[in-house]
Amino acid sequence: MALAIGKEIKYVVEEPDAFEARLLQVGVPTYVIRHLAAVFDEHHDNLLDDSNNTIEVPTGVAPISIRREFALQHAAALRSDG
Repeated sequence: MALAIGKEIKYVVEEPDAFEARLLQVGVPTYVIRHLAAVFDEHHDNLLDDSNNTIEVPTGVAPISIRREFALQHAAALRSDG
């Protein structure tokens, strides 16, 4: 992602409870927070690094990597001057 946007991205560890509380404060619905928490848990456990044919079979489009292809293909949209 950093390569795609041309900026350093710094990872900051935040406790899940603090993150969820911050999301609640800005009005994110509870069901969205639960989903994000589940995705973060799966990412932490390296369950999202594999790809399969779930997308390719019905669409005919091969899956892409978020870390590589997606970030580079969408670099302009990911960049921010703010």
